[in-house]
Amino acid sequence: MSADARTIAARYARALFDLAREQDALDVVHKDLEDLAALLDSSKEFGALVLQPHWPEKRVESCLTSLLEGKAQALTLQFLRFLVRRKRLHVLPEVIPLFDAMHDRHLGQQKVDVVSAVPLSATQRDLLSARLKKRIGLRVEAHYREDARLIGGFRARVGDTIYDYSIATMLETFKQKLLNA
Repeated sequence: MSADARTIAARYARALFDLAREQDALDVVHKDLEDLAALLDSSKEFGALVLQPHWPEKRVESCLTSLLEGKAQALTLQFLRFLVRRKRLHVLPEVIPLFDAMHDRHLGQQKVDVVSAVPLSATQRDLLSARLKKRIGLRVEAHYREDARLIGGFRARVGDTIYDYSIATMLETFKQKLLNA
């Protein structure tokens, strides 16, 4: 995604977030966007509707209305129609995670993806969450998975920052130092 597209998506995400907060609908709109993200992942047809700008505006609005009316918050549907009229519906996949991050910050939390070589115990997870909370200053909502290729240790992704304490990376760094010596 280009810097311009990211800037556009950020503006739309901010506008939707501010409107949802003003209308006391943050959590409902957030849930709607989560559902739309899942629909984008699971439905090629919906993905084509969102990502193909050549569809007639009325047809896209009609499809969105029939799909979401009565199921999504009125503000969410209004926002999607606005994107259609502005010929910007294709930025929706970028708007969703940006809105999600704003929602998390509003709640004082941060999503963190942790990949470890082996499953972490509850004690290890609690300790890691406490250290990350201290580092970033927000409550941590961690999602864990395993990847044996790390050999040992873990990687934590916090937004755009990656904390890499894996044996695989340490070995690769050591290898590069030896090769460049």
